[in-house]
Amino acid sequence: MTQVKRPRLSTSDYHAGHSADISGFCLSEKIVLDLPPDIGTTAAIAVCPSVNAGSHKDDSIQNGYVTIAIGTHLGCIALVHNDQTTSILEGPGGPAIQNLLALESTTHADPASINNETKLSTKTKCDVVAGDAEGRITTYLSGRMFSRKAYAEPISALAPDCNPHTPSSFLVGDMGGTVINCHAQGVSWKAQIDISALSTAARSVLAEKESKLTDPTIKDVCSVQLPDRHGLFTNYVLVASSSGHVQLLSRGVPVHTIALSAPCNALCPGVFLGSGTGDKVRLSPTRSNLQAIIGDDAGRLFVLDGFELVPYAQLDYPITRVFSLPLSVFGSYDGPDVVICATRSDSIYILYQKKIVATHVTGFWPAAVNIIPAFLDAGPAIAVVESQLRGEQRRYDRVHIILLEPTWKESQT
Repeated sequence: MTQVKRPRLSTSDYHAGHSADISGFCLSEKIVLDLPPDIGTTAAIAVCPSVNAGSHKDDSIQNGYVTIAIGTHLGCIALVHNDQTTSILEGPGGPAIQNLLALESTTHADPASINNETKLSTKTKCDVVAGDAEGRITTYLSGRMFSRKAYAEPISALAPDCNPHTPSSFLVGDMGGTVINCHAQGVSWKAQIDISALSTAARSVLAEKESKLTDPTIKDVCSVQLPDRHGLFTNYVLVASSSGHVQLLSRGVPVHTIALSAPCNALCPGVFLGSGTGDKVRLSPTRSNLQAIIGDDAGRLFVLDGFELVPYAQLDYPITRVFSLPLSVFGSYDGPDVVICATRSDSIYILYQKKIVATHVTGFWPAAVNIIPAFLDAGPAIAVVESQLRGEQRRYDRVHIILLEPTWKESQT
Protein backbone atom coordinates (compact mmCIF):
# COMPACT_ATOMS: atom_id res chain seq x y z
CA MET A 1 0.00 0.00 0.00
CA THR A 2 1.26 3.47 -0.86
CA GLN A 3 0.95 6.07 1.85
CA VAL A 4 0.02 9.50 0.49
CA LYS A 5 0.75 12.65 2.42
CA ARG A 6 -2.12 15.08 2.89
CA PRO A 7 -1.04 18.72 3.17
CA ARG A 8 -2.86 20.90 5.65
CA LEU A 9 -5.74 22.67 3.99
CA SER A 10 -4.86 25.87 5.79
CA THR A 11 -1.50 26.31 4.08
CA SER A 12 -0.83 28.85 1.35
CA ASP A 13 -0.89 26.09 -1.26
CA TYR A 14 -4.68 26.12 -1.05
CA HIS A 15 -7.07 28.86 -2.03
CA ALA A 16 -9.62 29.54 0.69
CA GLY A 17 -13.03 28.37 -0.44
CA HIS A 18 -11.70 26.93 -3.71
CA SER A 19 -13.66 23.73 -4.14
CA ALA A 20 -14.36 21.52 -7.13
CA ASP A 21 -16.47 18.56 -8.14
CA ILE A 22 -15.09 15.82 -10.37
CA SER A 23 -17.49 15.03 -13.19
CA GLY A 24 -15.38 12.19 -14.60
CA PHE A 25 -11.94 10.83 -15.41
CA CYS A 26 -10.04 10.20 -18.60
CA LEU A 27 -7.89 7.09 -18.20
CA SER A 28 -5.08 6.49 -20.67
CA GLU A 29 -2.16 4.09 -20.78
CA LYS A 30 1.13 5.97 -20.38
CA ILE A 31 3.69 3.17 -20.51
CA VAL A 32 4.02 -0.61 -20.22
CA LEU A 33 6.96 -1.97 -18.23
CA ASP A 34 8.07 -5.51 -19.10
CA LEU A 35 9.16 -7.61 -16.13
CA PRO A 36 12.04 -10.11 -16.35
CA PRO A 37 10.66 -13.55 -17.29
CA ASP A 38 12.78 -15.45 -14.76
CA ILE A 39 11.53 -13.78 -11.56
CA GLY A 40 8.20 -15.63 -11.44
CA THR A 41 4.54 -14.69 -11.40
CA THR A 42 3.72 -11.39 -9.71
CA ALA A 43 1.93 -11.78 -6.38
CA ALA A 44 2.35 -8.32 -4.81
CA ILE A 45 3.17 -4.77 -5.84
CA ALA A 46 4.11 -1.56 -4.03
CA VAL A 47 5.15 1.87 -5.29
CA CYS A 48 8.27 3.56 -3.93
CA PRO A 49 8.47 7.36 -3.58
CA SER A 50 9.91 9.25 -6.54
CA VAL A 51 13.32 10.88 -6.32
CA ASN A 52 14.91 13.84 -8.05
CA ALA A 53 16.19 13.67 -11.57
CA GLY A 54 19.92 14.13 -11.09
CA SER A 55 20.79 10.48 -11.72
CA HIS A 56 18.47 9.71 -14.64
CA LYS A 57 20.69 7.76 -17.01
CA ASP A 58 19.61 9.42 -20.26
CA ASP A 59 19.63 12.99 -18.88
CA SER A 60 16.00 13.44 -19.86
CA ILE A 61 13.97 16.34 -18.57
CA GLN A 62 11.77 14.09 -16.47
CA ASN A 63 11.54 15.34 -12.88
CA GLY A 64 12.66 12.06 -11.34
CA TYR A 65 11.61 8.48 -11.83
CA VAL A 66 9.19 6.01 -10.34
CA THR A 67 10.23 2.73 -8.78
CA ILE A 68 7.77 -0.15 -8.45
CA ALA A 69 8.50 -3.05 -6.11
CA ILE A 70 7.37 -6.46 -7.39
CA GLY A 71 7.10 -9.62 -5.28
CA THR A 72 6.64 -13.02 -6.93
CA HIS A 73 5.58 -16.57 -6.14
CA LEU A 74 9.23 -17.64 -6.52
CA GLY A 75 10.24 -15.41 -3.61
CA CYS A 76 11.86 -12.77 -5.82
CA ILE A 77 11.64 -9.07 -5.00
CA ALA A 78 12.51 -6.74 -7.88
CA LEU A 79 12.57 -2.96 -8.17
CA VAL A 80 11.36 -1.96 -11.62
CA HIS A 81 12.03 1.60 -12.77
CA ASN A 82 10.16 3.62 -15.37
CA ASP A 83 13.29 3.69 -17.57
CA GLN A 84 12.86 -0.12 -17.99
CA THR A 85 15.81 -1.02 -15.75
CA THR A 86 15.47 -3.52 -12.90
CA SER A 87 17.21 -3.97 -9.54
CA ILE A 88 16.93 -7.24 -7.61
CA LEU A 89 16.50 -7.05 -3.83
CA GLU A 90 15.91 -10.78 -3.36
CA GLY A 91 16.59 -13.46 -5.95
CA PRO A 92 14.25 -16.36 -6.74
CA GLY A 93 14.34 -19.46 -4.56
CA GLY A 94 12.68 -18.40 -1.32
CA PRO A 95 9.10 -18.66 -0.07
CA ALA A 96 6.39 -16.93 -2.10
CA ILE A 97 5.98 -13.22 -1.42
CA GLN A 98 2.46 -12.53 -0.15
CA ASN A 99 2.55 -8.76 0.49
CA LEU A 100 4.78 -5.76 -0.13
CA LEU A 101 4.88 -2.33 1.45
CA ALA A 102 6.94 0.66 0.32
CA LEU A 103 7.68 3.38 2.86
CA GLU A 104 9.50 6.67 2.75
CA SER A 105 13.20 6.07 3.23
CA THR A 106 14.21 6.43 6.86
CA THR A 107 17.41 8.03 8.06
CA HIS A 108 20.31 5.73 7.40
CA ALA A 109 20.42 2.50 9.29
CA ASP A 110 23.44 1.31 11.23
CA PRO A 111 26.33 1.79 8.80
CA ALA A 112 27.83 -1.52 9.93
CA SER A 113 24.82 -3.31 8.45
CA ILE A 114 25.47 -1.92 4.96
CA ASN A 115 28.03 -3.33 2.58
CA ASN A 116 30.36 -0.41 1.94
CA GLU A 117 32.05 -2.12 -1.00
CA THR A 118 29.14 -1.23 -3.23
CA LYS A 119 27.67 2.24 -3.40
CA LEU A 120 23.91 2.30 -3.09
CA SER A 121 22.16 3.38 -6.24
CA THR A 122 19.90 6.39 -5.78
CA LYS A 123 17.20 4.36 -7.47
CA THR A 124 16.90 2.06 -4.45
CA LYS A 125 16.48 4.77 -1.84
CA CYS A 126 13.16 3.54 -0.57
CA ASP A 127 12.33 1.17 2.25
CA VAL A 128 10.55 -2.04 1.29
CA VAL A 129 8.85 -4.47 3.67
CA ALA A 130 7.99 -7.97 2.42
CA GLY A 131 5.75 -10.62 3.98
CA ASP A 132 6.01 -14.19 2.70
CA ALA A 133 4.29 -17.56 2.82
CA GLU A 134 6.55 -18.82 5.63
CA GLY A 135 5.59 -15.97 7.97
CA ARG A 136 8.75 -13.97 7.50
CA ILE A 137 8.83 -10.16 7.60
CA THR A 138 11.89 -8.79 5.81
CA THR A 139 12.84 -5.11 5.77
CA TYR A 140 15.05 -3.62 3.07
CA LEU A 141 16.55 -0.18 3.70
CA SER A 142 18.05 1.72 0.76
CA GLY A 143 18.30 -1.43 -1.32
CA ARG A 144 19.87 -3.70 1.33
CA MET A 145 18.27 -6.27 3.62
CA PHE A 146 18.26 -4.80 7.13
CA SER A 147 16.25 -7.27 9.21
CA ARG A 148 14.26 -10.49 8.99
CA LYS A 149 11.85 -11.83 11.58
CA ALA A 150 9.89 -15.09 11.34
CA TYR A 151 6.38 -15.59 12.74
CA ALA A 152 4.22 -18.68 13.05
CA GLU A 153 1.78 -18.09 10.16
CA PRO A 154 1.95 -16.84 6.55
CA ILE A 155 1.70 -13.07 6.21
CA SER A 156 -1.63 -11.95 4.74
CA ALA A 157 -1.64 -8.14 5.20
CA LEU A 158 0.76 -5.19 5.41
CA ALA A 159 -0.04 -1.50 5.87
CA PRO A 160 1.69 1.70 7.01
CA ASP A 161 1.03 2.94 10.54
CA CYS A 162 -0.36 6.49 10.38
CA ASN A 163 0.09 7.11 14.10
CA PRO A 164 2.20 10.31 14.38
CA HIS A 165 3.65 9.04 17.67
CA THR A 166 5.14 5.91 16.06
CA PRO A 167 6.99 7.09 12.94
CA SER A 168 8.47 4.51 10.55
CA SER A 169 6.29 1.73 11.96
CA PHE A 170 3.98 -0.56 10.01
CA LEU A 171 1.21 -3.09 10.57
CA VAL A 172 1.30 -6.82 9.88
CA GLY A 173 -1.55 -9.33 9.76
CA ASP A 174 -1.19 -13.09 9.36
CA MET A 175 -3.32 -16.12 8.55
CA GLY A 176 -3.46 -17.11 12.23
CA GLY A 177 -5.33 -13.97 13.28
CA THR A 178 -2.34 -12.11 14.73
CA VAL A 179 -1.84 -8.36 14.25
CA ILE A 180 1.60 -6.88 14.90
CA ASN A 181 2.82 -3.30 15.06
CA CYS A 182 6.42 -3.40 13.82
CA HIS A 183 9.36 -1.23 12.95
CA ALA A 184 12.62 -2.20 11.25
CA GLN A 185 14.28 -3.14 14.54
CA GLY A 186 11.49 -5.03 16.28
CA VAL A 187 7.91 -5.18 17.55
CA SER A 188 5.93 -2.48 19.38
CA TRP A 189 2.91 -4.61 20.21
CA LYS A 190 1.17 -7.80 19.15
CA ALA A 191 -2.49 -8.81 19.39
CA GLN A 192 -4.44 -11.98 18.69
CA ILE A 193 -7.91 -11.45 17.23
CA ASP A 194 -10.27 -13.54 19.35
CA ILE A 195 -13.30 -14.47 17.28
CA SER A 196 -15.00 -16.07 20.30
CA ALA A 197 -14.98 -12.66 22.00
CA LEU A 198 -17.39 -11.15 19.49
CA SER A 199 -20.42 -9.52 21.04
CA THR A 200 -23.78 -11.27 21.00
CA ALA A 201 -25.07 -8.75 18.46
CA ALA A 202 -22.09 -9.32 16.18
CA ARG A 203 -22.43 -13.09 16.37
CA SER A 204 -26.10 -12.90 15.48
CA VAL A 205 -25.26 -11.03 12.27
CA LEU A 206 -22.62 -13.63 11.45
CA ALA A 207 -24.72 -16.65 12.42
CA GLU A 208 -25.67 -17.44 8.82
CA LYS A 209 -21.95 -17.76 8.02
CA GLU A 210 -21.11 -19.97 10.99
CA SER A 211 -18.67 -22.06 8.95
CA LYS A 212 -16.51 -18.98 8.35
CA LEU A 213 -16.33 -17.99 12.01
CA THR A 214 -13.47 -20.43 12.49
CA ASP A 215 -11.22 -18.78 9.87
CA PRO A 216 -8.93 -16.30 11.66
CA THR A 217 -7.10 -15.03 8.54
CA ILE A 218 -6.46 -11.29 8.57
CA LYS A 219 -7.62 -9.95 5.19
CA ASP A 220 -6.44 -6.36 5.62
CA VAL A 221 -5.32 -3.82 8.21
CA CYS A 222 -5.11 -0.04 8.31
CA SER A 223 -4.39 2.80 10.72
CA VAL A 224 -6.89 5.61 11.20
CA GLN A 225 -7.48 8.61 13.46
CA LEU A 226 -10.97 8.70 15.00
CA PRO A 227 -12.47 10.98 17.66
CA ASP A 228 -13.16 9.25 20.95
CA ARG A 229 -16.24 9.92 23.08
CA HIS A 230 -14.64 13.12 24.34
CA GLY A 231 -13.93 14.37 20.81
CA LEU A 232 -10.17 13.80 21.08
CA PHE A 233 -8.50 12.18 18.11
CA THR A 234 -7.05 8.76 18.88
CA ASN A 235 -5.16 6.37 16.66
CA TYR A 236 -6.89 3.03 16.01
CA VAL A 237 -5.94 -0.01 13.97
CA LEU A 238 -8.72 -1.54 11.88
CA VAL A 239 -8.52 -5.28 11.29
CA ALA A 240 -10.64 -7.16 8.73
CA SER A 241 -10.79 -10.93 9.11
CA SER A 242 -12.22 -13.76 7.04
CA SER A 243 -14.85 -14.33 9.71
CA GLY A 244 -16.76 -11.33 8.36
CA HIS A 245 -16.13 -8.57 10.88
CA VAL A 246 -13.94 -5.51 11.33
CA GLN A 247 -12.36 -4.97 14.71
CA LEU A 248 -10.86 -1.75 16.08
CA LEU A 249 -7.77 -1.98 18.25
CA SER A 250 -6.13 0.64 20.45
CA ARG A 251 -2.49 -0.31 21.05
CA GLY A 252 -3.42 -3.93 20.48
CA VAL A 253 -6.50 -3.94 22.72
CA PRO A 254 -9.88 -4.60 21.04
CA VAL A 255 -12.27 -1.72 21.69
CA HIS A 256 -15.04 -2.11 19.10
CA THR A 257 -16.35 -4.71 16.65
CA ILE A 258 -18.34 -4.14 13.47
CA ALA A 259 -20.16 -7.12 11.97
CA LEU A 260 -20.75 -7.23 8.21
CA SER A 261 -23.04 -9.50 6.23
CA ALA A 262 -20.22 -10.21 3.74
CA PRO A 263 -16.49 -10.62 4.41
CA CYS A 264 -14.45 -7.43 4.28
CA ASN A 265 -11.57 -7.70 1.82
CA ALA A 266 -10.07 -4.22 1.82
CA LEU A 267 -9.51 -1.24 4.12
CA CYS A 268 -8.09 2.20 3.43
CA PRO A 269 -7.76 5.36 5.56
CA GLY A 270 -8.54 8.86 4.33
CA VAL A 271 -11.30 11.45 4.21
CA PHE A 272 -14.30 10.36 2.15
CA LEU A 273 -17.34 12.18 3.51
CA GLY A 274 -17.82 15.84 4.33
CA SER A 275 -19.30 17.12 7.54
CA GLY A 276 -21.69 19.97 7.99
CA THR A 277 -23.64 22.08 5.52
CA GLY A 278 -23.06 21.37 1.87
CA ASP A 279 -21.14 18.14 2.56
CA LYS A 280 -17.86 20.04 2.73
CA VAL A 281 -14.84 18.54 4.38
CA ARG A 282 -13.46 20.05 7.58
CA LEU A 283 -10.00 18.64 8.23
CA SER A 284 -8.14 18.97 11.47
CA PRO A 285 -4.91 20.87 10.76
CA THR A 286 -2.83 18.08 12.32
CA ARG A 287 -4.73 14.95 11.30
CA SER A 288 -4.94 13.38 7.87
CA ASN A 289 -6.73 10.01 8.09
CA LEU A 290 -10.00 10.79 9.84
CA GLN A 291 -12.14 8.09 8.27
CA ALA A 292 -11.72 4.67 6.70
CA ILE A 293 -13.36 3.07 3.70
CA ILE A 294 -14.31 -0.62 3.74
CA GLY A 295 -14.81 -2.85 0.69
CA ASP A 296 -16.51 -6.23 0.98
CA ASP A 297 -17.14 -9.41 -0.97
CA ALA A 298 -20.61 -8.21 -2.02
CA GLY A 299 -19.17 -5.21 -3.89
CA ARG A 300 -20.23 -2.73 -1.23
CA LEU A 301 -18.26 0.25 0.03
CA PHE A 302 -18.84 1.70 3.49
CA VAL A 303 -17.19 4.64 5.22
CA LEU A 304 -16.34 4.33 8.89
CA ASP A 305 -17.12 7.82 10.19
CA GLY A 306 -16.46 7.95 13.90
CA PHE A 307 -17.66 4.49 14.94
CA GLU A 308 -20.57 4.33 12.50
CA LEU A 309 -20.75 2.73 9.04
CA VAL A 310 -22.12 4.96 6.27
CA PRO A 311 -23.03 3.35 2.90
CA TYR A 312 -20.85 4.78 0.13
CA ALA A 313 -21.41 2.83 -3.11
CA GLN A 314 -22.39 -0.50 -4.65
CA LEU A 315 -20.15 -2.03 -7.32
CA ASP A 316 -20.83 -4.87 -9.72
CA TYR A 317 -18.10 -7.19 -8.46
CA PRO A 318 -16.45 -8.22 -5.18
CA ILE A 319 -13.88 -5.64 -4.07
CA THR A 320 -10.30 -6.86 -3.72
CA ARG A 321 -8.33 -3.64 -3.10
CA VAL A 322 -9.28 -0.07 -2.27
CA PHE A 323 -7.06 3.03 -2.39
CA SER A 324 -7.50 6.74 -1.75
CA LEU A 325 -5.96 9.79 -3.40
CA PRO A 326 -6.24 13.22 -1.74
CA LEU A 327 -7.89 15.78 -3.99
CA SER A 328 -4.77 17.92 -3.59
CA VAL A 329 -2.77 15.65 -5.91
CA PHE A 330 -4.91 16.91 -8.78
CA GLY A 331 -4.57 20.62 -7.94
CA SER A 332 -5.16 23.20 -5.23
CA TYR A 333 -8.60 21.99 -4.22
CA ASP A 334 -10.42 21.14 -1.02
CA GLY A 335 -12.62 18.07 -0.87
CA PRO A 336 -12.94 14.38 -0.03
CA ASP A 337 -10.51 11.81 -1.36
CA VAL A 338 -10.83 10.06 -4.70
CA VAL A 339 -11.41 6.31 -4.27
CA ILE A 340 -9.92 3.65 -6.57
CA CYS A 341 -11.27 0.09 -6.35
CA ALA A 342 -9.88 -3.09 -7.86
CA THR A 343 -12.42 -5.90 -8.16
CA ARG A 344 -12.57 -9.61 -8.80
CA SER A 345 -12.92 -8.91 -12.50
CA ASP A 346 -11.16 -6.90 -15.19
CA SER A 347 -12.86 -3.67 -14.05
CA ILE A 348 -11.29 -0.93 -11.93
CA TYR A 349 -13.63 1.73 -10.53
CA ILE A 350 -12.91 5.35 -9.67
CA LEU A 351 -15.35 7.03 -7.28
CA TYR A 352 -15.81 10.48 -5.82
CA GLN A 353 -18.38 11.65 -3.27
CA LYS A 354 -20.33 8.38 -3.36
CA LYS A 355 -20.52 8.32 -7.17
CA ILE A 356 -18.79 6.15 -9.75
CA VAL A 357 -17.11 8.73 -11.98
CA ALA A 358 -15.10 6.36 -14.21
CA THR A 359 -14.57 2.68 -14.95
CA HIS A 360 -11.49 1.20 -16.59
CA VAL A 361 -11.70 -2.25 -18.18
CA THR A 362 -8.22 -3.74 -18.43
CA GLY A 363 -9.10 -6.71 -20.66
CA PHE A 364 -7.42 -9.07 -18.16
CA TRP A 365 -7.78 -9.90 -14.48
CA PRO A 366 -5.02 -7.94 -12.73
CA ALA A 367 -2.43 -9.97 -10.84
CA ALA A 368 -1.80 -6.93 -8.61
CA VAL A 369 -2.86 -3.27 -8.43
CA ASN A 370 -1.50 -0.18 -6.69
CA ILE A 371 -1.61 3.59 -7.09
CA ILE A 372 1.12 6.07 -8.01
CA PRO A 373 0.41 9.49 -6.43
CA ALA A 374 2.71 11.21 -8.95
CA PHE A 375 4.03 9.58 -12.11
CA LEU A 376 6.75 11.99 -13.23
CA ASP A 377 5.15 15.09 -14.77
CA ALA A 378 1.98 13.22 -15.76
CA GLY A 379 0.23 13.20 -12.38
CA PRO A 380 -1.50 10.36 -10.49
CA ALA A 381 -1.68 6.92 -12.06
CA ILE A 382 -2.72 3.33 -11.43
CA ALA A 383 -0.18 0.50 -11.74
CA VAL A 384 -1.83 -2.70 -12.98
CA VAL A 385 0.08 -5.98 -13.41
CA GLU A 386 -0.85 -8.26 -16.31
CA SER A 387 0.28 -11.87 -16.02
CA GLN A 388 0.02 -14.07 -19.10
CA LEU A 389 1.12 -17.58 -19.95
CA ARG A 390 3.01 -17.81 -23.22
CA GLY A 391 4.89 -20.61 -24.91
CA GLU A 392 6.12 -23.58 -22.91
CA GLN A 393 4.57 -22.73 -19.55
CA ARG A 394 6.60 -19.51 -19.34
CA ARG A 395 4.88 -16.54 -17.80
CA TYR A 396 5.64 -12.97 -18.81
CA ASP A 397 4.33 -10.20 -16.60
CA ARG A 398 3.90 -6.54 -17.51
CA VAL A 399 3.05 -3.43 -15.52
CA HIS A 400 0.56 -1.08 -17.19
CA ILE A 401 0.71 2.54 -16.00
CA ILE A 402 -2.77 4.08 -16.38
CA LEU A 403 -2.93 7.87 -16.02
CA LEU A 404 -5.81 9.51 -14.14
CA GLU A 405 -6.89 12.84 -15.61
CA PRO A 406 -9.99 14.37 -13.97
CA THR A 407 -12.54 16.59 -15.62
CA TRP A 408 -13.80 19.30 -13.30
CA LYS A 409 -17.06 21.02 -12.62
CA GLU A 410 -15.74 23.96 -10.65
CA SER A 411 -17.56 26.11 -8.15
CA GLN A 412 -16.24 29.16 -6.32
CA THR A 413 -17.62 29.83 -2.85
